[in-house]
Amino acid sequence: MVIRIRIEPPEKGTLLGVRLRKRQLTIRLMKLYESFRLKKRTSHSWMKEAEKLLEEMLALDEEDLSFLLYQAHFLITVDKVEEGKEILNRLKGRLTQGEIEEEVYCYYLYLTTLAGRDDDQIREIAEQIEEIFHENPDNWRISWLLQFVSEEFAFSNARKWELLKDQFARGCRSPILYVEALQIMMQHPSMLVRLDPFTIYMFRFCARNDFLTVEMADQAVFLASRAKTYDADLRSILEACYALRPQTDTLEALCRVLIAGEKTDSRAHEYYVQGVAKSSSERHLRTLYDVAGTE
Repeated sequence: MVIRIRIEPPEKGTLLGVRLRKRQLTIRLMKLYESFRLKKRTSHSWMKEAEKLLEEMLALDEEDLSFLLYQAHFLITVDKVEEGKEILNRLKGRLTQGEIEEEVYCYYLYLTTLAGRDDDQIREIAEQIEEIFHENPDNWRISWLLQFVSEEFAFSNARKWELLKDQFARGCRSPILYVEALQIMMQHPSMLVRLDPFTIYMFRFCARNDFLTVEMADQAVFLASRAKTYDADLRSILEACYALRPQTDTLEALCRVLIAGEKTDSRAHEYYVQGVAKSSSERHLRTLYDVAGTE
């Protein structure tokens, strides 16, 4: 049976068309932020592209609350703090908790801390955002803001990692989450102590996007050496680790995972052959050392 489907995008002038365009622009802004945080573009390039994108957003709807907050954030970031504060002050009357989305209200609160830099205000706002988050634990946007204002998360990578892992367990798959977790992995790879689903997912993300470092690979191999069952993602991670650092321990961990999964494909066979060759070579060297020691 063949069912033909025709899909037509909404016209630009319609309400649905405008809503779709807003979403597309927001995704573009998120991807731009992601590429900047992952050092795929320079700060100058990021500022230039972000400014153009914000102009496009405000041309579409100059009263959109989120767009105006994005603009205030951008201005504060590029040291135009007074202009950013002016936007926030202008929006204050429109931002009443309970009448707008909780994440938008928390975003506004967070921006006031960037504009004010007052320690007492930051602590007060952190408590307010934390309270809102406890009422909305599935909202990854609020959790993302919380880690920048709360001392509990700002000064503890372990607590921040647990927060990100919890959001992952709740279903969040936003690239913003990957970006924050990646910063922790790059700075403190030894902090990863078990191969839980979030850690495997992040190692896989690093392997796919060429962010894997030798230190990360070392930790991944160490954790994989304890694995007793086959996991397709773990196999991909170890293959990337072996390509980065073709050491015996990496090959052993990879072969152990392949054997656990009873894998006999051609790629697995290549690793088995290399494993046997390395093992034979090492036994031969040990024999030579023993003979030399005897003589």
